[in-house]
Amino acid sequence: MRAGDMLVVEFEKLLYILHSPAYGESIEMDLWVWIRHVNAIAATNGIYGSRSPLENPDVEAAFETGYKNHGRQIGVFWTVWDFFSRPQLLSDIRDELERVAVIRYDGEKNGPIFELDIGALKTRCPLLLSAHEETQRTRMIHANIRQVMEDTMLDERYWLKKGSFLQIPNKTIHTPPEVWGNNAMEYDPRRFMEKGGAMLGRQFASTQILIFAAMMVLRVDMEPVGVSGQWNSPGDMTGAIAVINPPAGKVDVQIRSRKAAEGVWKFKTGESKTGVPLTSG
Repeated sequence: MRAGDMLVVEFEKLLYILHSPAYGESIEMDLWVWIRHVNAIAATNGIYGSRSPLENPDVEAAFETGYKNHGRQIGVFWTVWDFFSRPQLLSDIRDELERVAVIRYDGEKNGPIFELDIGALKTRCPLLLSAHEETQRTRMIHANIRQVMEDTMLDERYWLKKGSFLQIPNKTIHTPPEVWGNNAMEYDPRRFMEKGGAMLGRQFASTQILIFAAMMVLRVDMEPVGVSGQWNSPGDMTGAIAVINPPAGKVDVQIRSRKAAEGVWKFKTGESKTGVPLTSG
């Protein structure tokens, strides 16, 4: 199975639990722990199949201990967090997905059939992609390393010697107001949407992140656990060796299946028109 198909399998496991009378159609979980588990299983099963070493709970626990700050898993978490912690944005993305990326067929025994068009996530869902890109912009801490190929003078002040290495912190280039505007320090989900609905940066979005975020938006409702009922940020765990800082604490949520999305889910894949294979991972 591909990683995307494995995400469907892991979602079905969750929804099976949610439909169990023992849980009353909802379950409380640590969102960060669950996202790490689901995406690790989906990625490794997509490579190894049923023989994935992470199917062994002891191996998965050891893997998580030494490698829990994997950039893709963290990116998935913050993308989902940024969507669900903003109710209006969540509603708008859900409407967009249902309008252009999901086809519903009448089913038989197991209810309706829903087909999620993976290609449409990057070609016809500008708000989904823009909001994801804004998550990357506001949370990326990685520094790119480049080798200087020729002696170069920058701005008549900075001498870069051939053969040396240049470190480019992403946080620095992602926040200047002269580049991003007066709201550079704010999360603006529509920042990367061009006039007319075209999309910037679509070649760089991870397909697995977009699939997972779309599945979450379409198939479940979720709210934070706590007296206030507010989406209070868990903060960043600084000092981590990671592309994006992971959450600093637990993120307990109550999650339940969306009645309107209950049925059989499948993926529609096709040829990429965006410069990278949309059906990969």
